[in-house]
Amino acid sequence: MDKNKKKIIEVCNLTKEYKNKLAIDDLSLDVYKGEILGLLGPNGSGKSTLMRIITGLIEPTQGEVMFYQNDKIIDYKKVKFGYLSQEFNAFKEFTVYEQLEYFAIMKKINKKAYSNEIKKVLMEVNLWENKDVKCKNLSGGMIRRLGIAQTLLGSPDVIILDEPVVGLDPDERMRFMEIIKSIQLDIPIIFSTHIIDDISSLSPEIIFFKNGQIKFNGSSSQFIDIAKGKIYL
Repeated sequence: MDKNKKKIIEVCNLTKEYKNKLAIDDLSLDVYKGEILGLLGPNGSGKSTLMRIITGLIEPTQGEVMFYQNDKIIDYKKVKFGYLSQEFNAFKEFTVYEQLEYFAIMKKINKKAYSNEIKKVLMEVNLWENKDVKCKNLSGGMIRRLGIAQTLLGSPDVIILDEPVVGLDPDERMRFMEIIKSIQLDIPIIFSTHIIDDISSLSPEIIFFKNGQIKFNGSSSQFIDIAKGKIYL
């Protein structure tokens, strides 16, 4: 491991059980500053459960998640997350700008500051020209880009994207991935997908999940070589 890499998240012996079914099974991993980490696996493999535990939306059955700042463990309550769920949607009658105003208020961003911040994030996701368009008139890809914009509000410490391209056509998927690659932030970005091309285009590192366990943790090119002839790529 590169000694200059700064650990931001440490997942320790994590287990999550639902009605005698293990969603996460004694899982451990580290996430580093500036890392884009791709989680690959079929539906029900444990990716979303892990993400929700990291963000604090659900509690683990056993184990813990620790967050670091300057090599010291910090209180989870001090961590600012940018989180995009699979179910993200927008208020249909809000304009794009109004929707981000709503998120800015929910994140308790200073009113004097958030107008400039909203413009900045909308420009980053190529939606500034659509700021006055009502959300009901946006395409699926634009809605997902709006979702990315709200994760960027408030200077997050960690960005988590749960199946961010689900339901998008190939062109929209490609545009979405280009936006993720263009984000210039020195923070961890964790995203999940069941499409290997999405990970190999974004991240040199891949974690493959199955039945709540990590079955592979390494380079995406190595995983592709191993998987050839075994699964559809």
